[in-house]
Amino acid sequence: MMDGLDFKIAAPKLPNLSLGSVETPTTGVTLEAIQIDEPDWTAASAKRATFDTIVANRADLTRAVLRDTGWQDVRFNGGQASGADLTAASWRRLEFIDVRASGLVMAEADIRDIVFRNAKLDLANFRFCHLARVLFDNCLLVDADFGGAQLDHVSFVGCDLAQADFSGARLARVDLRSSSMSTIKGVAGLKGAKITTAQLMALAPSLAAELGLNVDDS
Repeated sequence: MMDGLDFKIAAPKLPNLSLGSVETPTTGVTLEAIQIDEPDWTAASAKRATFDTIVANRADLTRAVLRDTGWQDVRFNGGQASGADLTAASWRRLEFIDVRASGLVMAEADIRDIVFRNAKLDLANFRFCHLARVLFDNCLLVDADFGGAQLDHVSFVGCDLAQADFSGARLARVDLRSSSMSTIKGVAGLKGAKITTAQLMALAPSLAAELGLNVDDS
């Protein structure tokens, strides 16, 4: 267990890794068992690349296009990933710490045993993503899109979810109680989530509008 969660997240398996350097990822490449400082992968383009047992310190993935890539036992410490496109990526046992990733695209990705901590994820795209055993801890998720996503054992702790969209999402064992979420879009998609009474009251106008209720106190 971690951070008071009622489920277990498997941590990345990261032995003592030697510091090294790598070239910009290319299609089909495998990068493994290395620690990297400040890799510049800005606007890199690669498909079906594999990243295994890696610590990346202050990486720059701004506008990188890394679709259909596989990531296992990886830790990102700081850095940038704004506008990065990781559509249909597979993430296993990954920590994403102190990363600025506005507009990150994770559509149709399969992510399991993941910790996002102190991450800037406004406008992030998680549409049709499958998230299992995931912690969002103190993350900015304003205008994030979870439309059509499947969330199972996911906890949002101290996050800002203003204008986040859950339209058509499927939630199971999801905890939103400590996050700000008064202006959620697709509020019916929150079915199955755990929220507080205060959050329910704040969501009431959105819920009434979505259900087509005409609230008239006259």
